[in-house]
Amino acid sequence: MKPTFKKRSALLVAAVSALALVAAACVPPSSSDKWEFKATNVTINDAQDEVRVFGACVAIPNCNDEPYVINIATRVKIGKANSASGFVVSSRDHNPENVPAGESRVLTGAAGAPVVYPGVQRLDIADLLNTNNKLEVMVVYTWVMEEDTVPVNTAANDVKDVLVDALNETLAKGSVPSDPNLLLDLILDNLGNMFTLLLSNIPLLGLGDDVGGGAINVGIAAKGGLANTINATIGSADIPEFEIPVLDLPPSIKHVNIFTMGGTKTFTGQAFNQYHVLGVNDATHTYDFQANQG
Repeated sequence: MKPTFKKRSALLVAAVSALALVAAACVPPSSSDKWEFKATNVTINDAQDEVRVFGACVAIPNCNDEPYVINIATRVKIGKANSASGFVVSSRDHNPENVPAGESRVLTGAAGAPVVYPGVQRLDIADLLNTNNKLEVMVVYTWVMEEDTVPVNTAANDVKDVLVDALNETLAKGSVPSDPNLLLDLILDNLGNMFTLLLSNIPLLGLGDDVGGGAINVGIAAKGGLANTINATIGSADIPEFEIPVLDLPPSIKHVNIFTMGGTKTFTGQAFNQYHVLGVNDATHTYDFQANQG
């Protein structure tokens, strides 16, 4: 029996749709974007430099803090060998000064330690059908700090080098799963492996500015349907903290923030209380962060 007109029309539509999907998969993404991650606000809940006797501040030199952020920025393409790279951005020279407990400061410009990623190619589901398109992941390891006497830039650069090597040994050697719902699991598993490698190669970091804690911020260069799929997975994922015992640096991971590059994303009210004196938590600073297209 010959196919009816309706059946022939349906077959034609399916064939055209399949050809369009294949054509889309054969064409690399046509444009690239600039993306930025930064701190936008800090609140001093309890000051690190605060020394009080019978409730009165003993000024050595004062009871206020000088909060700042170091962002250790890396990027890697899943399945592209040796594609990882990194750099460090610090707001230490641009941080707010003498902030008392109970007050907040808006962080603009260099005060937010902005990480800028140029040339980001965001992929959709159809783009993944072309094996030449490699999904890129940005990992920002944020250190929340309080200025004291000795900066820790050398330590941050040492950790950056270890993280780049670790990403080249993990995500750069992996492959994107055929089911995009499994993509977040792949990334989180490899982040765990990355920190295992970091701890096994930790440099001797020594003393320096006071350490409040850390956050891992993971940006996935996805858009459209792929971004929607990952976002749905993020909402139900069990995202662990990464504890780094004994050492002040690198700091333990108190927050893991994951976002796709489908639009602006904010993370607010994130508290860091690793600051301590003689092993006792001694201060809390709370930060807001934002990821957006530059």
